[in-house]
Amino acid sequence: MTTSADEGFPSPAQAALNWLVRQEDVLPIPGAQNAQQAQGNARSIDFEISEQEAEQRDIATWP
Repeated sequence: MTTSADEGFPSPAQAALNWLVRQEDVLPIPGAQNAQQAQGNARSIDFEISEQEAEQRDIATWP
């Protein structure tokens, strides 16, 4: 799966967290072991993944 995360920002974790935030009935609880990780988690809402990326993730996680 090719995503904008392949370009370095957002990171794969940020892209995943961003996608989770978009889901209905999902409340992601990200963990952080240091301030840098906490800041990265916070930046995960500073961008929007494309509809195509969101759809790819939806398909990949469909039960």
